[in-house]
Amino acid sequence: MSQSHSFNVEFAEIYGIECAILINHFQFWICQNQKMGRNFHDGRTWMYQTQKEICAIYPYWTEDMVHKYIKKLVDKGVLVVGNYNKTKFDQTKWYAFKNQEKFTKPSNDGMDPVKGRNQSRQTTEPIPDTKTDTKKTTTTSKQKVVAVVSDEDKKKQEENINELHKHLMKIAKKCGDHWKIPIDLLRILARKYGYEYLIAQVNNMISQEEKAAKSQSNAYTKTKTKKIENPTTWIKLSCEKNYAMSEKH
Repeated sequence: MSQSHSFNVEFAEIYGIECAILINHFQFWICQNQKMGRNFHDGRTWMYQTQKEICAIYPYWTEDMVHKYIKKLVDKGVLVVGNYNKTKFDQTKWYAFKNQEKFTKPSNDGMDPVKGRNQSRQTTEPIPDTKTDTKKTTTTSKQKVVAVVSDEDKKKQEENINELHKHLMKIAKKCGDHWKIPIDLLRILARKYGYEYLIAQVNNMISQEEKAAKSQSNAYTKTKTKKIENPTTWIKLSCEKNYAMSEKH
């Protein structure tokens, strides 16, 4: 693995090298989101990522270390933490710069923090921190991710799948039996694309259904958003399509 991590010297003198590296990381993603016009809330552009995912990018840090560095940046008035997740089981934290004008000027210093899936995920809904202990190995071509999951983590993921299935069953009671997505399909999709990625697509699907319900109930809306006729097919195709697009980047 030949991945380089760099930082702004001025920030390192003020906040320390570790915090300067993190600032560079957040600058990259927030600037990317600014360019794409996405994740803008309450006057700021945000990025979201779990501490476990940050550790996968910086293997010389532990989650406790990442937590400490982020807390330091918050206490120093560099970062602010938010929550713009749509579902109650989504624990992903959102980050933005308190002084956006100061910190979002181009200062990448040659670092390209993990392309591929992390890059594409900023275009989808946030995902929950499932506390799954995965080790990610990053390459320099397509930044492929390889996960090593223990038996304990598999058990935890199965519990998460069951909770997700129960949540979808509750929706089925309100929206109809066609929302009863087979739990075996959820397991297959989680194994193939990752549980967090699956949650992102489920969030998108629920969001689209909510928009459709609102538009169809509003008599003044000229263009009606179409409801999802077959959620089982929708989630399967959505995972395949969006994952394939993320692999191209």
